[in-house]
Amino acid sequence: MLRIDYVARMEADRPEFWPGSIPWQSDEGSVGSYPGADGYGSSIQRLRIARPNLPQWWAEAIGSYAVWPVVTVGPRDTEGLAEWLVAHGYELMERQDLMVQDNNLLWEQGHRADVQEVDTAPDLHMVSQLDHLVFQDPVLREEDLARELARLKGTGRHQFFIAGGDDVARAAAGLTSFSGWGLLWGGETHPRHRNQGLYRALVLHRLWRAHQDNLDFVAVYANQRTSQPILAHLGFQTLESVDIYRRPAPSG
Repeated sequence: MLRIDYVARMEADRPEFWPGSIPWQSDEGSVGSYPGADGYGSSIQRLRIARPNLPQWWAEAIGSYAVWPVVTVGPRDTEGLAEWLVAHGYELMERQDLMVQDNNLLWEQGHRADVQEVDTAPDLHMVSQLDHLVFQDPVLREEDLARELARLKGTGRHQFFIAGGDDVARAAAGLTSFSGWGLLWGGETHPRHRNQGLYRALVLHRLWRAHQDNLDFVAVYANQRTSQPILAHLGFQTLESVDIYRRPAPSG
């Protein structure tokens, strides 16, 4: 399977960013985003500067952040970055595996009639409420709903959900199509509807959509404790692991 340089293909495209955040990219290949007006989307997704330059770069860059960024540390990032972050008050938040799948024969089988694509503001509001419940993300305001809905309709970005009978999304997940490949993101299930196979169903449905879009492969950053085992069972293979660091909120 591992015959494509998946990482090179992925890094040739701009990553997914939080709605409303402000992306930036350096000549060295570092990538991140400044937070939007609501304070969300503060990130450094790749940091590729020479280790001796890290103190000066950090001192200058952090002044542009209104909110301390969440920092992803992968195998090609600045040497010693994890230790640097811990020394500056960061803590490990989550470990993820970058996983890929290109089994197009499997992709053809994944369509599910009860999976809907977000197409209206009420659809997106339901998913936003689920985001808030599962990830503690803010519930999108009316103007934010309109902006994010326009982003979904105007790009290769798709969001899917499985509705309940009480205007509540039971599960939701996203797929963004890039230059011949797709990124799975945002998989979540309502606590009352877990252990019903809904996460798996949304993975398979997104693979089916990737097949419709003629994508070569899909990738996902999977939490090692939760989604990684399910994806491995579906034939996803791990390319590498990354650590996510954040600075704890001040106590009190």
